[in-house]
Amino acid sequence: MKSTIVSLLIPIIALSSGLAGQSRTGSGTPVGSMPGNLPRAPDPRTNGPDTLPRVLYLTGKVVIDDGTLLSERVLIQSNCEGTVRTEGYTDRKGAFSFEFSNTTNRMLSGIEMATDTHVSTSPGAMRQNTPRDWRKCELKAVSSGFTSQVVDLSTRPPAFGNVDIGSIVLHRLAPVEGLTISANAAQAPPEARKVYEKGLEEKKNGNLDAAQENFRKALDAYPQYALAWLELGRVHMEKKDLAAARESFQQSIAADAKLMGPYQELAQLAARNQRWQEVADNTDQLLKLNSAIPEFWFYNCVSKYHLGDLDAAQYSALQGVRIDTEHRVPKMEYVLGTILAERHDYPGAAQHLLRYLSLLPDGPDAIDAQQKLDELERLH
Repeated sequence: MKSTIVSLLIPIIALSSGLAGQSRTGSGTPVGSMPGNLPRAPDPRTNGPDTLPRVLYLTGKVVIDDGTLLSERVLIQSNCEGTVRTEGYTDRKGAFSFEFSNTTNRMLSGIEMATDTHVSTSPGAMRQNTPRDWRKCELKAVSSGFTSQVVDLSTRPPAFGNVDIGSIVLHRLAPVEGLTISANAAQAPPEARKVYEKGLEEKKNGNLDAAQENFRKALDAYPQYALAWLELGRVHMEKKDLAAARESFQQSIAADAKLMGPYQELAQLAARNQRWQEVADNTDQLLKLNSAIPEFWFYNCVSKYHLGDLDAAQYSALQGVRIDTEHRVPKMEYVLGTILAERHDYPGAAQHLLRYLSLLPDGPDAIDAQQKLDELERLH
């Protein structure tokens, strides 16, 4: 049986890093500060009682279980039915506040993915984005060396405006090689750190020219400032200067080869143009730095699949499923089932497709998974 993986890694509007918690602002409302204007209540003439609020603001605080104070900003990440997105970052004291929109933007690990409920029959087909239901989402904090408490948003009452979710607790883990904060940042002189922080604030407020100028000043003062190169590249991305962005990300890697953010951004750039070898190379490096993140295995698997290396694709999918004990990426079961079906391992394919359906019965690939199961039954 010939089958295809139809989920592609394609860029979307929100250009952000994913699982690794670099010092970076999220999209929308600045993290660590409350928005000035809250959304209006829905118009009863056009919005029924069950209509989801299109905008609400989530606030809270990240704390460490042993009482240690945070030393850097921490990434806040949502997981909506297996699709992961960077929502924003805390301030240096752990507080966060961001707009959680009923948006079509979806991303995973810095390499965005768009899906819909329609099944494509061609391996190169791109799927359309679908709005997410915030009541089907979870929040967690992401920082190297920690595991996070997961906050289930379905337990929060529907509301407009500001919803305080309380504290998200981090628990210490054994260290990994990859870094979410560059080791050389501590060596930056005070004047470089000052303009770097100013650049972050300007970027949060949408002042891209001012942000770019401040990151440049930071690099003039400290050319090995890997985080400044990373943020400069992200500004170039938002200004759609992709060549300059690529150069900045490569400079970031040259300054600190263990910083994960630039590899994620370069993989995103490659995915935009379906340059699967570059996606594979960059996710290979990410897995060398931190192999404990299921999403890295998922995107590595998809890139290897598109390169025609089913052995490598299957290995990555198996590794991802093995470490994804909390089933944060249920789509990996679907992809693994698809690969096994192409390799004529029909019992194995059926097992993983059934597991995907049990984890995400209303997921974007549920119809396709059931069709594959029906075909496997006929072949068996």
